[in-house]
Amino acid sequence: MTRRAAGEGSLYRTPDGTWHGAVSFGKGADGKRIRMHVRAKTKSAAAAKLRARIRDKEAGLVPTGGQPTVEEWLTQWLELTARTRKESTYKTYKTFCQYAIDAFGDVKLDQVTTEQIEMLYACLAGRGLSPATEASVHRTLHAAFGEAIRRRRIVHNPVDHARHTPVQDIEVEPLSVDEVKAVLTAARAGRQAARWEMALTLGLRQGEALGLQWGEIDFDRKTLSVRRAAFSAKWRHGCSQGTPTCGGKPAKCPSRTGGGVRVGPPKSRRALRTVAMPESLVSSLRTHQVAQAEEREMAGGKWVQGPGWVFPTRTGHLVRSTDDWTAWKDLLKRAGVRDARLHDARHTAASFMLANGVDGRVVMDILGWSRLEMMARYQHVNTKLQEGAVRKMGELLSDDQVLSGDATPADYESERTQSGPTRSPNPSDSTK
Repeated sequence: MTRRAAGEGSLYRTPDGTWHGAVSFGKGADGKRIRMHVRAKTKSAAAAKLRARIRDKEAGLVPTGGQPTVEEWLTQWLELTARTRKESTYKTYKTFCQYAIDAFGDVKLDQVTTEQIEMLYACLAGRGLSPATEASVHRTLHAAFGEAIRRRRIVHNPVDHARHTPVQDIEVEPLSVDEVKAVLTAARAGRQAARWEMALTLGLRQGEALGLQWGEIDFDRKTLSVRRAAFSAKWRHGCSQGTPTCGGKPAKCPSRTGGGVRVGPPKSRRALRTVAMPESLVSSLRTHQVAQAEEREMAGGKWVQGPGWVFPTRTGHLVRSTDDWTAWKDLLKRAGVRDARLHDARHTAASFMLANGVDGRVVMDILGWSRLEMMARYQHVNTKLQEGAVRKMGELLSDDQVLSGDATPADYESERTQSGPTRSPNPSDSTK
């Protein structure tokens, strides 16, 4: 057997038949020896992985410090994430990370394999969890291991090539034109007509609309800016749990903290946006502003002198998402319209824009989508647009002069002259 040269690492086979490879990367900042480990089913595969680790070493991609376990790293990553995410997002990440901790939490971070990741997904599917959950776990773990690479704890992300069950896009069912008209007609009898018109025309997310302030609406330019989102946070105990005063329930604790309606950054950086408003919405908001001033006067000292929410309660407080959801459901009943989710108002706005020929990227900017792939959910709208294009082409080709083949350049020039000068396309037309 040929002895491996210095710096080439070592290869060996364990009793279970698995081939392992290891290479020393010297000592880290903490003085501990850094030793990278690989494993594979065959000697050649293990050797290939080992050579890749050596190339990483030569390229300067050397992890620093001792290797934590998966549980240690994910716990640390969650603490880092908690400082920059909403509480609800943090709890979701924690749940997803726990799946991995339960499966291979005691494995060293640099020894996690793609196969282990895929086995985790298979276990989740076996427990009856949806493909969407698998995909969410995949994204969460990819971010966590990606952060480990940025901090030079590992050199490769084992989640990169892991496959999960594909998520089938569910086509949305937007409200029809008649249903939208009925909803808006019924809304005008209430105090939040502009709230629902904004949802159905611009597709703002619930939190974005409830967190909107008057200072972010420019009536002269007819624009509004999304800068934050309102959300409902759960209360936490401010006393020892189980005391007679609260009965162990955080919401009833006299010293409770952290709960209620709060505001934070919107869903993503793409959600930070300024969009143009249609004239009808501008008019509705002006009317709403006048009505709100009357409410403020009637409330007197009960009115909260806050930053100026556009859609507050009758005393100026932020509206709870559950109350807003209830108001939407009541509105649908008054309008005699089928039951629909509040988020379907956003889908309706997107569908109407696409059906009226607004470019997909413009729709993406208006709605604050982070990925253009969201368009796939509106396949039925794209089909209608294709049908319209084919119909127009058919009408064009049905012209006798075109089909006869007798038309001459002079004929086209004469037709252009008679119809007047050609108007240059206006970029703003695509947003109408």
